[in-house]
Amino acid sequence: MSSGLTKIFLHLGYEKTGTTATQNLLTVANPHLAEMGVFYPVRRNIEDALKGKGTSGNIRAKEPVAPQLLKAVRENPGYSTYIFSSEIVFWEIADQIPVVHNQISPEYDLSVVISVREPLEMLQSYYGQEIKRNGYFGEIEGFVDGKQHLIHASDIVAVCSDLGITVKLFNYSVAKRDISKCLLEYFGIPQALVDHWEKQIPAIMNRSLTYEERNLIKSANKVLGKEYGRRLSDALVVGFSEIASEPPEIPKTISEKVVQKNIDAAAFINQYLSPKNQISLQTIKRAGDLEHTRFTTAQWDAVFETLAEDIEHLRQSRLEIERVQHENVQLQKEARSLKKKIEHLGSKVNELKSEKLKIFRKNNQLQAERDHAYRYPWKYLRSALKQRFPSDK
Repeated sequence: MSSGLTKIFLHLGYEKTGTTATQNLLTVANPHLAEMGVFYPVRRNIEDALKGKGTSGNIRAKEPVAPQLLKAVRENPGYSTYIFSSEIVFWEIADQIPVVHNQISPEYDLSVVISVREPLEMLQSYYGQEIKRNGYFGEIEGFVDGKQHLIHASDIVAVCSDLGITVKLFNYSVAKRDISKCLLEYFGIPQALVDHWEKQIPAIMNRSLTYEERNLIKSANKVLGKEYGRRLSDALVVGFSEIASEPPEIPKTISEKVVQKNIDAAAFINQYLSPKNQISLQTIKRAGDLEHTRFTTAQWDAVFETLAEDIEHLRQSRLEIERVQHENVQLQKEARSLKKKIEHLGSKVNELKSEKLKIFRKNNQLQAERDHAYRYPWKYLRSALKQRFPSDK
C-alpha cells in the first residue's frame, strides 16, 4: 500500500467466512477505534453486537458503493483509516470496481479485502445456512449449481488487479476462529486490543446444526414453513451454542463436480495466498462413521417450548379475531339500527317540510286578505255589518 494517503479498507466478506463476527467486533470496538484514528461507520447499536446479532455491515446493498464511501469519509474527516464491510455487496461490486477506483483511488489508499473458503466446505456451510434461515428442505445436490463464491471472488480480484487496486485475501478454512484477528491486524489494529474486545462477544455467533437438528428443521420447513424453521433453529443454535456441529455429507459425485468447477478459480486465488493458506479443493468435513449427536431432553424442551409459544400466539390471534368479529357484528347491528333511525328522522323531516309548506301557504293567503282589506276597507265593513246586523226576512 502506498504511504501518505488516508487508507480505505473495503471488506467484502464473503458470507460464512466470519464476516458477522468481524463486523460485531468492529462495532463493539468502535469508540476505541476512533481514539486510534480508525473510523468504522456503525449502522446498528453496540448492544446487538454484544449479543452476537449480525450487524449486516455498513454499506447499503443495491446502491452505488463509491458515493456511500465518499460520503462517510467526507462527513467524518480527520481519521487516518476508514473501514467498510459488507458481505451482501460482495455479489454487486464487480461491475462497480472501476467506478470505485476512479472516484476513490486518486485521493485515498484503497485496499479490497476478501475472505475466501474451501468450496466443498463452503457448500456444506451454505447448505446448512439455507436450511436454518431460508426454509430449504431439499438435499445438498441442489446447491452445486448455485452461488459460486470462489469463482466470483476470483472475478473481483482479477478486476482489482487489472486496475492496480491492492487486494488482500484470507483463507477462512485455515484461519477459522482467528479470522477476525487476522483481518483487524491487517487493518492496523493491535492484537492485544482485539483479544480484549473478543471476550465481550459470544464465541460462537452462528454455529451449524447437528445431523438430527438439520433433519428436524428440514421437516419443519417443509410442513410448517420457513418462519417456524427459523424460530426452531434460533432456539437450538442460541440456546445450545456449546454443541458441536455436524456438517452434512457430500456424495462423491457431487464433490468431484464442485472440485472440477472451481479448479481455475482456486489456482488464480492461490496466487494471492501464502503457501500455508492455499485453497486445496480437498478440505472437507466428514462425519465419517461416528455416531450422530442425539437430541437431549433439554433440546426437545426448547423445541416444544418454541412450538408452544407459537401455539399460544395463534390462540391469542384467534381470540383477537373472534373479538374483532364479535365487535363487527355489534357494529353491523348498530349500523342497521342507526339506519332505521335515520330513515325515521327522514320521514319526520318530510312531514315537517310538508307542514311548513302548509303554514307558508296559509300565511300567504292571510297576507293577501289583509292587503285586500287595506285597499278596500268598505267591503269588509259592509260584510262585518251584515254579519253583526243580519236583515230580517
